[in-house]
Amino acid sequence: MFPSALGTLRDPRNARKQMKRALDRIGVTDIPQNPHAARKTVGTTLAEDADGGQSDIGVAAAQLGNTEEVTRRHYIQRTHRGPDARHRFDAFALPEERDNTVQTDRT
Repeated sequence: MFPSALGTLRDPRNARKQMKRALDRIGVTDIPQNPHAARKTVGTTLAEDADGGQSDIGVAAAQLGNTEEVTRRHYIQRTHRGPDARHRFDAFALPEERDNTVQTDRT
């Protein structure tokens, strides 16, 4: 994923140093600055389809040079998109907090 300028393998320590310098230059310091985190970001981004699901894992696997199973297990951020059930948690609130809760769309 991170070949050298000559197309050869890059030493992971050099990749980390170069990534840190590049991210520092653009002011990004609040994310993990290592090749694995970058591979996971690329894998997750490429696997996401237009609807936010993860149906394009084959594209991510091809880019990362892994099988779909390895890509899914190690390089795709797991997501869970369930129904919006926030209103059901109101039952756990204290009485004075229930009076101040914002009503959510319950459709």
